[in-house]
Amino acid sequence: MHGRSIDVHHRGKTETALTNRSDRPVTWIAQFERKKGRLLADGKPVPANAAADFLGRTFLSTRLTVEPGTKRTVQYTSSP
Repeated sequence: MHGRSIDVHHRGKTETALTNRSDRPVTWIAQFERKKGRLLADGKPVPANAAADFLGRTFLSTRLTVEPGTKRTVQYTSSP
């Protein structure tokens, strides 16, 4: 990752956390294999983009900046 160090922790298929251990911001695209629902970043709703890969699987994703020394968590929820 271009000299950057991160930790990633998955909690099942509905939550992922990324910790930026480097001295520069990291752009993170968090994605979940889902057709609909919403994404929460650090407990707050964020825009979710839906796209399909070449196998036809549908993903929801969001793009976040993770500042140096911080942790961000993204969670999928089926609730509106």
